[in-house]
Amino acid sequence: VYQSRRIDEVTQLGWVDRAGKPLESIGATGPYQNHPRLAPDGKRVVVARMDVKTRRQDIYVIDLTRGTESRLTFDPADDSLPVWSRDGNRIVWASNRTGTHQLYQKLASGVGQDELLLQSDAPLLPSSWSVDGKFLLYGRTDPKSGDDLWVLPLEGDRKPFPFLQTAFW
Repeated sequence: VYQSRRIDEVTQLGWVDRAGKPLESIGATGPYQNHPRLAPDGKRVVVARMDVKTRRQDIYVIDLTRGTESRLTFDPADDSLPVWSRDGNRIVWASNRTGTHQLYQKLASGVGQDELLLQSDAPLLPSSWSVDGKFLLYGRTDPKSGDDLWVLPLEGDRKPFPFLQTAFW
């Protein structure tokens, strides 16, 4: 995969047909980061967008029905790689508030405070939620094996366990 643009380049999100023909623009133009995610209900998109003045990223939710957007994160650190919960009620993202990327979550409505979901001495990057909503798959960078896949149970003892941990990943 190759991306031929600068990280602060202004882009436009939009719908395209199967042939790649643009159909409709989504939200305002801006320096959006990779990985926009469509909500399970298909009515919202969550994105990370950079503030060109501070060069920091925050998470935004775009309501496709109303054509509005709301900012979800306000911390001065970088917030990126947002992932929807399966019911569409929560969003998990990575933030480097402690110096390395950790996992945070918040209600998708924006109500309440950011919650530290998982902290580690290694960088953590969310990937996806299980279909039943009981597990979160995330990447963890290990100095010995490289980028590994881990699972965080969201019920019970919530003790993470490796899914794929190998130097050959």
